[in-house]
Amino acid sequence: VNRLHELGAHNLQGIFRMSGNIARIDSIIDSFRLDDPDFTGSNGHDVANALKKYMREAPHPLIPVSFQSLFMTAHEQSEEPLRTILLKEAVDSLPPDPQQILGRLLVYLRQVDANSSVNLMDADNLGIVFGPTVFRDTSSEADVQKFRNYNTIMANLIKSDIFTKDAQPTLRLIRPMGGEEEEEWCCG
Repeated sequence: VNRLHELGAHNLQGIFRMSGNIARIDSIIDSFRLDDPDFTGSNGHDVANALKKYMREAPHPLIPVSFQSLFMTAHEQSEEPLRTILLKEAVDSLPPDPQQILGRLLVYLRQVDANSSVNLMDADNLGIVFGPTVFRDTSSEADVQKFRNYNTIMANLIKSDIFTKDAQPTLRLIRPMGGEEEEEWCCG
């Protein structure tokens, strides 16, 4: 996320939608796995795609499956003030590492949304891109409505002021810890 900010990627048209160079994306991901981030020769689209792919390939979704029902309950509320309150409670209930990672991601995605007149990526578009990754459904049955709900929840999180730029620490490296049986996250 920090590298995206440094590159001014929030101003790139189609950020998080347009493809990057596959070799550079894989190189970025490999460098993170070696705990030695290397962005040599990469551009904003490469880094954005590496972030999405890295999150998609993590052993567990950013929002642990055991917490996803809290977000869905908030989403199902028809009254806006209550929905936002319940979303905040759902975020507050997350373990510290996923909460911190989500916060840093949302602060950046809000910046992308704020530049949507240039990059054409508003909160709804970003929700479509990140909903399936952040709320990755690990069940065997595909439920189209559930995916739409995740997209909307993600868009609402981006639009909300649950996280503010000043409240978020700078994260140098974000990587999942351990094997598939663990649901722990590490911020390096």
